[in-house]
Amino acid sequence: MASNKVLSVALDFGTSCSGYAFSFHHNKENIFTSKWPGTDYIKAPTSILFNPSMKFDSFGFEAEDKYAELSKDGTHINWYLFKQFKLVLIKEKKLNRSTVIHDVSGRTMPALDVISAAIQFLKDNMTENLRGQLTMIRDTDIQWVLTVPAIWDDAAKQFMRLAANKAGIPNESLMLVLEPDAAAMSESCSSIFAVGEKYMILDCGGGTIDVSIMKKNIRGSVDSVYRPTGGVWGGTKVDDAFQEFLITNLGMDRFLLMEKHDVLLVQRSFETAKKKAQQPNARTVAIWLPLTLREDIDHLPIRKQIVGDKLILSSDEIVSFFRKPVDCIVSHLQKIVTDPDVYGLRYIIMVGGFSESEILQSVIRTSFPTIDVLVAEDPSSAVLKGAVVLGHNPYVIESKRSAYTYGIRVMRDFIDNKHDISKLTVIDGKRKCKDVFGKVMGINEIIKINETKVERIYHPAYFGQTEGIIAIYRSKQINPRYVTYPGCENIGHLRVNMPDLTGEKDRQVQVTICFGETELNAEAVDKTTGTKYAASFEFL
Repeated sequence: MASNKVLSVALDFGTSCSGYAFSFHHNKENIFTSKWPGTDYIKAPTSILFNPSMKFDSFGFEAEDKYAELSKDGTHINWYLFKQFKLVLIKEKKLNRSTVIHDVSGRTMPALDVISAAIQFLKDNMTENLRGQLTMIRDTDIQWVLTVPAIWDDAAKQFMRLAANKAGIPNESLMLVLEPDAAAMSESCSSIFAVGEKYMILDCGGGTIDVSIMKKNIRGSVDSVYRPTGGVWGGTKVDDAFQEFLITNLGMDRFLLMEKHDVLLVQRSFETAKKKAQQPNARTVAIWLPLTLREDIDHLPIRKQIVGDKLILSSDEIVSFFRKPVDCIVSHLQKIVTDPDVYGLRYIIMVGGFSESEILQSVIRTSFPTIDVLVAEDPSSAVLKGAVVLGHNPYVIESKRSAYTYGIRVMRDFIDNKHDISKLTVIDGKRKCKDVFGKVMGINEIIKINETKVERIYHPAYFGQTEGIIAIYRSKQINPRYVTYPGCENIGHLRVNMPDLTGEKDRQVQVTICFGETELNAEAVDKTTGTKYAASFEFL
């Protein structure tokens, strides 16, 4: 099944950098990107600036530069600059509509406002650049595709959809796709495999590492052979290690005294140093330091490495900043490749901005000598361009694997020597076992796109009930017994409207849970009247 939209537009809202790409339905293969003004980059830093009234001011390079200028004379105090704020959707354990995030100075704004403003900027920038070509295109002709990390949970995906809605993208025109799935559809990843060959998409971004294992089928589409997985070991961890180095060797007090524009300049200087350190025969690199980091250092062991306004580090020291995230990536991949479902893996395809690191590439190749490790032609744009392809043909990936075991809280007849005595309850004179995990989907289970649906029949619990609330649980276990046991967590609920009281408690409402998309969906039907009812998940 293909999309009937005239235009497919992908927004890659990344932890470190963001951008967009698009193509028209009549010429799908011709994917366009746009360079940011004054640069050769198709992505800009995911940095966003708000004025003292919490109104959007600027995004990307412009936001960083303006904040740096404001900080020179102290007028930045009441402004809000947010960087790497996408990570809140992973780190926040109780993500909800009221979640706030901190800017670079520790001041807060609602996360929904910040993220929706970033999405709206990308959306508006794209439509502005295409104004001349879009004169005959209606809003309903555009398929918007928003990429999300494979390791995001259902709450984070729902939050991102709400942010996109707030930015003016309606649900019926919006697709969420997993970043490694999108990368698998890019031209540099999709055209080199034979039918039946298994390959890994290793998407190494600024914030997250996402992994998908794919296999091309005889129809030319692809199937996922392993559940989506990954971790928070992206390129920003290298920057964090450098910051820790500065704090350890120069002192926290000195580090905190840096002006905001100096912080930005140090970060940009370190970005340049990372690239130079990976060049052949590179022995040392120089990183600019502001005066506040160079004063009164005679008593510090690092003093001999500071020459003029530069910190001189050896290439080996730069490499050491990569060690922790790289080790985490390798350890995770080693567990994956030993799984029976992954047996026979032929290729690892590296995409994402962090994959441009020769240090990371070298370690991956050394760690997996029997697997061909390939780097996409343009790693940082593979996700973006692949997402455009999925916008035209959402079902080119025919099957996926469930990331969790999903279930609901149910009650069973109590069976001695099978059920825990602590779960025994008596209802209407009958012995029942409470808190049973009613499994509806198993971890790593095959999900056919647009096909895999689980049906359950529910009855009203009391007379006059017009709405049902079904608690949803998940676990990494294959067959969890009870929803209250360790490893099981309540992730939200399914709300089912059932306003027709015909039949009262004898009514049968069939709830169908659809697992075949990036997000969970549901529908409900009154079996007595045949009426379809609204059913929606709430994870926030």
